[in-house]
Amino acid sequence: PVRRVYELYLGDRLTRSSWDQVAVLYAVRPHAPFWCIRTEGYNHIFENGTNQWREKPDKDHNLVQFAPEARDKITNIIEQLMARPPARLVSEE
Repeated sequence: PVRRVYELYLGDRLTRSSWDQVAVLYAVRPHAPFWCIRTEGYNHIFENGTNQWREKPDKDHNLVQFAPEARDKITNIIEQLMARPPARLVSEE
């Protein structure tokens, strides 16, 4: 279903960057060896909406990062999951 949504959304465009799939993968596989969690510091948000992780002061924030050498593996897993047909078809009633 995710693949179809992107087909409808993108139209003729080939791609669009998105962290949505990475967030979902982390939500369902938080203990996979793909992630490094930083617990010291905080996410500073600038007036223009961009952000930056800062070491100090330490606030109650967490940063999920890719583990070293994990980006390609995560990309492949997401591509496989998005291209997989649905487990069961839902009738259009």
